[in-house]
Amino acid sequence: MKILSLFLATVASCFVASAAGNIAPHDPVNNIADFVQKNKDNIIQISLGAMGGGLASSVCITFAKAGILVGGAVFVVSNNIVHFTMPHLFEGQEALLEAAEKEALKLAAEGTHFLDLNNDGRVNGQDFSFAQKNAAPWIKKHLPFSLGFLGGFAAGL
Repeated sequence: MKILSLFLATVASCFVASAAGNIAPHDPVNNIADFVQKNKDNIIQISLGAMGGGLASSVCITFAKAGILVGGAVFVVSNNIVHFTMPHLFEGQEALLEAAEKEALKLAAEGTHFLDLNNDGRVNGQDFSFAQKNAAPWIKKHLPFSLGFLGGFAAGL
């Protein structure tokens, strides 16, 4: 069943990449060998992405199962120890939350310069158009691999 899902994800990625202009349109006169020859680089990217996504999802499932068991046990035990042996720790929570909120607002104010891509001192629509202009060629080049990885990851889950 997973192999069929992986195959369908790869085929769907081919169609999406073809619609994005990364794969030459299929001409009914040409046979499958010509189509594969014309698009071998994109087909390789999609296939490698699908295999990588499938492997990544199976690793994620394995680690998630172990992490849920170990993390849940540690959480329950540590909360019970803290709650029953050190109740005085919960007395100053309101002041701690207020300090954390002030620090978060300070970091948010300082962090907006990261979004200012054209370095004009403001975050506005010009930053979006700057990013769109510079990111479009990169996205177009990496679309087949990304879609293949996403399809393989989804099929592996």
